[in-house]
This record gives sequence, structure tokens and C-alpha cells, in this order.
Amino acid sequence: MKLDSERQELVLDNLDLVPEIARRYATYRDEAISAGYLGLVIAAIRYDGRSAPFRPWAAKRVYWAMRDDRRTALISHHARRWDRGDHSGGGDPLERQEAIEAVRRAVGQLPRRQRQIVDDLMDGHRVTEIAARLGQRRDGISHQKQAAFGRLRGLLANLVG
Repeated sequence: MKLDSERQELVLDNLDLVPEIARRYATYRDEAISAGYLGLVIAAIRYDGRSAPFRPWAAKRVYWAMRDDRRTALISHHARRWDRGDHSGGGDPLERQEAIEAVRRAVGQLPRRQRQIVDDLMDGHRVTEIAARLGQRRDGISHQKQAAFGRLRGLLANLVG
């Protein structure tokens, strides 16, 4: 999508937001900046001018883009380590196996679409890839992902606790 001149100006006038917010991610700075610039462009596209001034409104979207990208990267990293057989981390192997089974049971109780999203994330796919494959908007998938994680927290508290 090509940005009109007004939206291009919004992006250019607020480019400094991205590195400013990315400072929170010292070890993840380059990836956070990439995700943040994408979040800034998407914010400019979606901004309607009615809700709030652009800069604070966009700052939230930039932060959320960085946060979602980081969470997806962490989930993918741990899934890849597990797939390679890296089951380190100490603790009683029986307790670890019980925890793994609890997670599997909890994921199995999610609604079909949420289960599909969590499975895709565990396979290393990013939210944008999942959205494209399912023909949905990225923010819709992000919303479903957050709902799935919230539901998983509740299910795991019940299964484990």
C-alpha cells in the first residue's frame, strides 16, 4: 500500500519514536527497531485523527509491535531448542514431563482457531505470517493470540494448581 503525502509526513515526523521506545530492548534492539518502524507505518495507515494526537497514539502501536515481535521470537526460540532436544533447565525430569503434559492438555482445550494460532507460533511462525496464511488482519490474529494466552494461563492454573 502506498502512503499518501499526509501519512508519509506523519511517519517522517515521528521516526524518532522508534529508537526511543526500542531502548527498552537492549539485547533485542535491531529487531525491535525493525518491528517498530513497521508498527509506525501501520499506525499512520490506520490513524483517523479522531481518537488522540498522532504521536502518543502511534507510540502505543510501536510499543505493541515491538512487544508482539519479541514474544513471538521468544516462543519460537524455545520451541526450536525443544525440537533440537535441548530439554535443559534442571529440575526433576518427572515434574518437567508433568508440566509438558499440562501444557499439552491446556492447548488441547483451546478453541480451534486459538489452538491453531498457538501451534503456528510454536512452529516458529510470526503473527504476520499467520495472518497472511489465514487471510486475516495482523491485529485480529494478535487479539486472538492474547486471548489464547490468557485462556492458557487460566487453564494451566487449574490443571497444575
